[in-house]
Amino acid sequence: METIKELEQRYHIRSTLFVVLGLYVLYRVSHWIYKAYRVRTRFHDIPSLPRHPIWGNLVNAGERLKPSLKRHPDYGFEEIWRELGEPGRFLVDLAPVEDRGFLVIAEPQYAEALLNSSKEFKYSIPKSKNYHSLKPVIGAESIITKEGAAWKEMRKRFNPGFQPRYIHSLTRPIMSRVEIFVERMQSLAESGITFKMVDYAQDLTTDIITQLTIGQDFNAQSMPEGHGAKSPMGFLTASRRLSETIYAVGQGVGFHMIDPIRPLKSFFYETIFNYKLTAIVKERISSTDTTSKSKSITQLAVSGLPPSKALIRSCVDQIKTFLFAGQDTTATLIQWVCYEMSKASHSEHYAAILSRLRQEHDLVFGPDPFSALKVLSSSATAESESILTSKLPYTTAFIKEILRLHPPRALCAWFRGKQLPCRFLFPLILSLSPACRFTHHST
Repeated sequence: METIKELEQRYHIRSTLFVVLGLYVLYRVSHWIYKAYRVRTRFHDIPSLPRHPIWGNLVNAGERLKPSLKRHPDYGFEEIWRELGEPGRFLVDLAPVEDRGFLVIAEPQYAEALLNSSKEFKYSIPKSKNYHSLKPVIGAESIITKEGAAWKEMRKRFNPGFQPRYIHSLTRPIMSRVEIFVERMQSLAESGITFKMVDYAQDLTTDIITQLTIGQDFNAQSMPEGHGAKSPMGFLTASRRLSETIYAVGQGVGFHMIDPIRPLKSFFYETIFNYKLTAIVKERISSTDTTSKSKSITQLAVSGLPPSKALIRSCVDQIKTFLFAGQDTTATLIQWVCYEMSKASHSEHYAAILSRLRQEHDLVFGPDPFSALKVLSSSATAESESILTSKLPYTTAFIKEILRLHPPRALCAWFRGKQLPCRFLFPLILSLSPACRFTHHST
């Protein structure tokens, strides 16, 4: 009898588990179907590729966005835009992969109206939930995800560390890192070895950003792999491995979405990264050095505030954000600058641009190719600021043009219908993305 009761009990538990699991799966499937239905049956007045009643644009848009093409998804969106006759905005229905309909903004005036402040959205429109997947890298309290008054308060706290005069006061340590980068590039060029520039650009931005934000020199450019901060459990290794666990742009739908190892790796490296960074932040906050010139951005941000766990956590998340931005946008800009200048070897137009850049630099810094580093690092703060802001107009224009042609990141946001000074009302609960690449190219 006891054996029969035990079997009945086990069967009952197993049946209960199957029922619970079945209900969960049914809920998830129903939720996906509802999300897809909500988008499929609406927004037919907006230009889009033919939308399948079941698959939406998952197939025809997916052909242009698939990872095997090895290109940024913006190029795929540009193909769709041109195929549709270059409308001011168009819909990409990727539900249920995308929670909402995806509205791509292609007209500069629409993007401008969307980004300008208004009575309804004083600081910015609500930010996309797509940023949530970046939380392990940028932190839950990142300024990137803050909105409204909370964003303004966070920005105000860190503003002193980004004032031009303060940044220019640190020209010498910045130039010393740039000099190492130039030497590495020169050595690699002379060796004839083919290499990926991204690793070297990220090492440079890491060295500069950690020096500015926490006053710590990790020697990312000179540290051999497997040693110090680049050891298997090192600070820099944890930062890079953590970034690798985030879904890559254009990675598509696949095993990575349900990979059980990925979240474990993310948690492991996030724990290491947070632990090491928290220890450094605590040390910087408790530092007795009160001279503003030697203070890091973190010390300036917490000046006058009582130390607390919440404050330390917030500072850690902002530093993670700065590091992520440096390794993504700034390092990418460095690569695009080098790429555009390299065109001078096979294009008369770009050869003329490079020649004019050299003429401007020779006039300001002298004929020595490396004199700019020496002049900027040896000049007083005011003189260095003057050189960078007013004496290099062509160089400044060249960099701005590269940012226009190769914008680092598109904004993605969502909100519930707002009348803008355009010819249409943005639809209800759509994710919005001003497509920087072809918006910039159409100006």
